[in-house]
Amino acid sequence: MNLSDIRLLYGHEIRGALRERNVMLYVVLVPALLYPLLLWLSMTVLTFVMGQNERTVPRIAIYGLPPACPDLVTDLKLDILGIEVTLSPTLLADLSGGQDVACNLVDTNDGLKVYILYDSSRFRSQAAQERLQSFFQNYRDRKLEAQGRTKGLALADLQLFGVHFHNLSSTQDVGRYLLGILLPVTLIVILSLGGMYSAIDCTAGERERSTWETSLTLATDRFNLILAKYLYVATMCSVAGLLNLVSMTFSLRSFVAPVFGEMANQMRLSLPMSSLPVILLGTLTLSCLLAAIMMLLASLARTFREGQALISPLFLLMLVPISLVVDKSLVFDRSTALIPVVNVAFMWRESLQGEFQADLFLITLTVCLLGVALCLLSAQFFMSQETLVLEGGAGLWKRLVPPYLRSRMKCDL
Repeated sequence: MNLSDIRLLYGHEIRGALRERNVMLYVVLVPALLYPLLLWLSMTVLTFVMGQNERTVPRIAIYGLPPACPDLVTDLKLDILGIEVTLSPTLLADLSGGQDVACNLVDTNDGLKVYILYDSSRFRSQAAQERLQSFFQNYRDRKLEAQGRTKGLALADLQLFGVHFHNLSSTQDVGRYLLGILLPVTLIVILSLGGMYSAIDCTAGERERSTWETSLTLATDRFNLILAKYLYVATMCSVAGLLNLVSMTFSLRSFVAPVFGEMANQMRLSLPMSSLPVILLGTLTLSCLLAAIMMLLASLARTFREGQALISPLFLLMLVPISLVVDKSLVFDRSTALIPVVNVAFMWRESLQGEFQADLFLITLTVCLLGVALCLLSAQFFMSQETLVLEGGAGLWKRLVPPYLRSRMKCDL
């Protein structure tokens, strides 16, 4: 290992990245600008859907209105403003008349039974069913209370027992929980996206530009070349992740305000200073791991398109930690600390919620560094094989598959 050679090669890769527009796009512009834009779009759509739900005018058809409930339609129109009520003369078994919800009221010996017909595949029908269900529950309670008072019963006698809810979490705790989900999800995606183009460009891109052989003839050991390119890709991943952290810190509060209203002002949606070292350390560690994996995969490609095809499954694998970190039932323990990428996501979530477990953090960092070492040793082995160096994945195919089997497969094709 020659540190001077590594420094020169690393500087050459960085200068080349500054001249490459696509690298700057995926490393700088996407983390800094695309995340706020996507968050703004998602919150805008959510707010629009909530507003549409509140402004929806339900259309309901009622059959079998009993004489004992003459005020049902009047109360229904007062409870749900703008509702369109139609009294149907025939029993309803479907919604063919253009209604959102149909109610069949049957007066039996056990009391009035309400059968609500709705179509869950339609948004209007689903929303009308939810509002109508809430109305009938309140209407039943009012009827029970009125009937009990006529018989001399107090309200406490009708309730039997009361249920009261008290939320022990503060608004700051809710903000930390929300941030503990959003930060790992976005960081994992941005780190993968930030290092993908760099990893492909410095390996498969050089093969496609026919500069790979020139790089191999430099007067330095090939491991120095590998390490310099790896440090370059890890730097691009880290820069993308840090820019995303800054973008998230300044934009998250303003974008969630339309959804949470005044509660958003009381939430703690900024990164706590106590968890900032853990987040930065996790970002750098995960950047090193993802850079090593992507560079190893990209080194097997002969063209840029093949490199994209090899790294694309990695994005699908990134959905696993994203789906796990959202699940509140899963905890950060020794078993999850042994799973790469997943352990870093849980480490971020726990630190944002104010929980610090030094032993689990140490296991997480050790597992990630072992993964980096394994990928670099594999890359060094590939670089020591001339067939793999010059032909990439095609050379690996030739080394793993015997010649007679390759010829047999070609004949079958």
